Amino acid sequence: MESEDIERFRQQWRQEILQGQESRNDNVSNVQVVEDSLKPLEKEPLTIMISEESISISSKKDENNEAITLLIDSFRSMTLCFLPLNPRKKIHISKLPNELIIYILEQLIFIGGMNSMEIGFALVCKKFFLLSRETSLWRLLCEKTYCDNANDRKVTNKLMQECLTAYGGDWRRMYIERPRIRLDGVYISTCKYLRLGLAENAWVQPTHLVTYYRYLRFFSDGSCITLLTTKEPLQIVKNFNKLHVSKFSKNLMIGCWKFLENDDVSKKNKLVIWANDIDLPKFTFQMKFELKSISRGKFNKFCWIGM
Repeated sequence: MESEDIERFRQQWRQEILQGQESRNDNVSNVQVVEDSLKPLEKEPLTIMISEESISISSKKDENNEAITLLIDSFRSMTLCFLPLNPRKKIHISKLPNELIIYILEQLIFIGGMNSMEIGFALVCKKFFLLSRETSLWRLLCEKTYCDNANDRKVTNKLMQECLTAYGGDWRRMYIERPRIRLDGVYISTCKYLRLGLAENAWVQPTHLVTYYRYLRFFSDGSCITLLTTKEPLQIVKNFNKLHVSKFSKNLMIGCWKFLENDDVSKKNKLVIWANDIDLPKFTFQMKFELKSISRGKFNKFCWIGM
């Protein structure tokens, strides 16, 4: 009986081994089938999917630009006139021709009031919007921003050629996309450091967090002012200009600046500042920055390079 039981056990064991081998072969064959089915998928390049997405994104941008141009063209085809909210009141500016209004906007550009033209004037009505998009205004603004001498024909012709080749002849696009120093605000640097304090008790060591600010403002004539103070921006920014320089008696420097677009050595947009302290007029301080953009706006960030 024992020998028969042993034989039965051996036969069952052999059958289980054979069944296990067959199941393994089935699994291997299934895996090979899956791998063969995946092979053509692996050969498909991923760049096709990316290019399709980029094409769709660029097509959306093109559609938006075309929609804006069509909207502007529709405004130009209309006969636009000024209508008062109160019919009893008169609109005196309606008597001015368009050429005179454009001349007023040119004077606004000369005094540095670009924001008031683009944000304030253009949002009043459709006619003001069209006048603010006048090509001569944006060309004047680009010449004033990018040309050292706007009266030199060689310089202006070179700028015009760049506008045609790089920006499709759109002066407004050139002013928005080409690197430049922002003259419509104040650059603010927030600096912090830790300082150990004094304590009467030897077991306690206080630590102070000191915060101070460096303010930089640039002007179209090539001059600039910089201030180092602990006062917050709400107290400084409103009056931080040449007219109120006398209010800031300490840590104020007045100087000049020069912007180097695509520097020959580093291929970066560099800014160099030479400034003199009011208390130390004999010494000239030099500061170097790199101009960058962030998500909140273009050309509104400086990275410190050195003195």
